[in-house]
Amino acid sequence: MDMPMKPALFIATVMVSLGTASSVLAACDDPAGPNVNWSDCYLGWADLTGTDLRGAVLRRTNLMGADLFGANLTGADLTGATWTDGRTCALGSIGACIQCIDGVCF
Repeated sequence: MDMPMKPALFIATVMVSLGTASSVLAACDDPAGPNVNWSDCYLGWADLTGTDLRGAVLRRTNLMGADLFGANLTGADLTGATWTDGRTCALGSIGACIQCIDGVCF
């Protein structure tokens, strides 16, 4: 026989779950910094000069026209991102945008 959860315990469980989820999911307006998660964000024409984006998650992020001069992208995941020149970064684009055409990657 299942016992119903007490209301206070239920509320505490929900609050802990929401707190955990919000710490994992990042917003597109989070400040630039190491390990930021900007997946699926639009950052076209953004001024990201000199930013530290080491380990950032930029999967499927639109960076068309963004200024990344001097930005540190070491370990940043750019898989599926739209690069500053409009090309799509291939799978395995870590720290740099890799483009593949007809099986040749550069």
